[in-house]
Amino acid sequence: MLVGFVSTLKVRRCHSVNLGLTLFGLSLLLFIASCSPPTEVIKTSNLTYDANLQKSLTSIALPQNNFKFDYFISDHGYSLRYGFSLVDESRGTIVIAPGQSEFIEGYFELINDFNQNNYNVWIMDWHGQGGSDHALTDYNRAGTNFKNDQDDIKKFISQIVVYEDHMPPIIFAHSMGAHILLGLLSSGQVAIDRAVLSAPMITVKTGLFPHGLSSFVAGFASTLGLGWWYAPGNNEWIDDINYAANDNQNTSDSERSFLKQKWRRSLEHTRKSYGVTLMWFNNYVNSRKRIFNSSVLPNTKTKILMTIP
Repeated sequence: MLVGFVSTLKVRRCHSVNLGLTLFGLSLLLFIASCSPPTEVIKTSNLTYDANLQKSLTSIALPQNNFKFDYFISDHGYSLRYGFSLVDESRGTIVIAPGQSEFIEGYFELINDFNQNNYNVWIMDWHGQGGSDHALTDYNRAGTNFKNDQDDIKKFISQIVVYEDHMPPIIFAHSMGAHILLGLLSSGQVAIDRAVLSAPMITVKTGLFPHGLSSFVAGFASTLGLGWWYAPGNNEWIDDINYAANDNQNTSDSERSFLKQKWRRSLEHTRKSYGVTLMWFNNYVNSRKRIFNSSVLPNTKTKILMTIP
């Protein structure tokens, strides 16, 4: 009986200790949440291409004289930067949807290639990226709202992009841009004739943490108001003076491997949303579920070319 009593006492003490630690942990999290960054919207409508930078960049990274920047207002109230490059005797129109943390300047070479093949090109910066408005004072943190992004690309295609009725635009979407486009198609709100999805973000790497566990943590943290925290392995952009060509795993070309690095060193707005937050990850998880559960997407009439690395 004495042994049983002692065992019961130890269990009770363990439960008390665990409860105390849990309450302390929750209190600490709530305190940290109260110190979250302010949500003052940064207005960036004055950001345009810095012509002085062109002297330090290779010719392949520069826009042609026909490239222009402009802005439009999202239905959600923020300003979005876009660019367009038109050619004579166009054979069609291509709309580019960039990936996470990308910016229009990084696509100048591709835009020039499309122009040389007689295609008009239109491209936009997502909310929080490039020259578009960012919702947090700490603009390094990415907090993408994928539903709003779907509304933005829909408005961009239907109201801003100019094209011939008999030649609907081709959408070229990369990584997160392809994910957003899939979400738009899965909603059945827009009819797109043709799309090229480059490395679509169907899932993301979560390192040592399983995707399911990462999803739970991101959702729990967002519920507690901690969604602004960086996800593990993410941070603000920091210039690496020892950056080498082989540090860029997306290209084996030594010249191209430095392009984004040069832009980010020179123009502050190209560093926006560099680090993914738990809020971003939670929003991605919910968007991913909607895509996978869509009854519309399997029956889409959009002609899709998908390239997966």
